Amino acid sequence: MIAINSHIISFFFIIILIAEIGHNLNLDHSREGNEEYGDQTCMMGYSYKLDDLPKMCFNAPKGRQLGWYSSGQHAVVDEFFEGKILGISNYYDLVTSNGEIIMAILNDPINALDWYVSFNRATGINENVQEAPDQVLVHKRTQGTEYR
Repeated sequence: MIAINSHIISFFFIIILIAEIGHNLNLDHSREGNEEYGDQTCMMGYSYKLDDLPKMCFNAPKGRQLGWYSSGQHAVVDEFFEGKILGISNYYDLVTSNGEIIMAILNDPINALDWYVSFNRATGINENVQEAPDQVLVHKRTQGTEYR
């Protein structure tokens, strides 16, 4: 807990505040299947009632929507990707000339889908990610719709 002007505010409040700031940035909830808050790889998903955890960031579609990682993105249309996908905590370690990226964005115009492939590295700003730590993630989004 922290104290501001003699008022005690729990970190749970701060987690909710982060999600509300996300909404002000036009981010929607991070869904998984039919669960509106189901994605536990992103601060816009499930909220945790913990005092000081989890320390985690936004998922690949949210990072794309916010315009983050522009030098570390790679869009692929009807091709395969060959290279190394780093976690978001390693963004400043990228060597893009060696094929290192933060996310691969595969545009699927036939099915009107965008596929986001990222590595959910559980270090630094994402060290307490609750779902699929240190695993490759695949998110999909219908083209022309809200990011989810």
